[in-house]
Amino acid sequence: MCTYEQRAKCQLCLAKRSSPHFQRLSFNLIREICSYLGAFTLIPCITDSKLSLYSLQGRLLLTTELPVSFACHSVVCLGEITELYVIAAESRSVYQININTIAPVLLPAMTSTRDFPGALYWNQVLYVFGGVDNHHNEKYSVQEHKWGKTAQTAYNYMRRSPCRFKDEIYLSGGRNSSGSVEIYNPNRDQFTQIAGPESFYLERAVLLVTAKELLWLSSAGKVVHWDREALQVTVRVKAYRKKDAPWGRAQVREGSRLYWAKEGRGVFYYDCLRDQVCQLV
Repeated sequence: MCTYEQRAKCQLCLAKRSSPHFQRLSFNLIREICSYLGAFTLIPCITDSKLSLYSLQGRLLLTTELPVSFACHSVVCLGEITELYVIAAESRSVYQININTIAPVLLPAMTSTRDFPGALYWNQVLYVFGGVDNHHNEKYSVQEHKWGKTAQTAYNYMRRSPCRFKDEIYLSGGRNSSGSVEIYNPNRDQFTQIAGPESFYLERAVLLVTAKELLWLSSAGKVVHWDREALQVTVRVKAYRKKDAPWGRAQVREGSRLYWAKEGRGVFYYDCLRDQVCQLV
């Protein structure tokens, strides 16, 4: 009789041997394998019509073809534990992908066409902010299956990633932002501006928020720290290569680390405590 440990190893081996793509596994089985590997979160990567799922240890668990192809600047957002949301580039289309079925479901169209918006899922609501030449924000209620408007930001944000900290959503960086930092309170439906780096410009930057500072992982390979109390900026250059930047990829936050995956490159993570970007191979 196989032990739990041996069975998980065998299932992972079988998945890797199927050709040309890994055998499609049920989500429960993937979770079982992840549990054995010591990972309880999956890192998704979508390239064109290809969906890949990685463990936090950098192991490729599943790869399969989707019936829909997405442009490289489509935005991928994590939903509930089995769901992904993809905001198609230069369109009003949003897809929900359930890992159980690997079948993209087209949701009701957004109120306006968006390209390079910011997106964040929280409490069964998908928030979509700005985009190219778009000053409007909106939200999709999973329970009500419909879109609704939210308060407007002071600037037209594009090419940046929002970040949740406690009960608020932070927006900053990106093009046309004039170096602003704005905080959105979903309960009040209200934006508040706070002090940020003067003349700050980070296009295609991923934002992280802690109690003491704001951090940006830029597409130029830099890590920028903004001390919220001292109001000072420190920049660490050449933290990683430009082609390995996390912008535009689904990011998974686990403890002090932020994970993302790149097709053909594997899994990367940024450790806030060590201020270090590492690649898992």
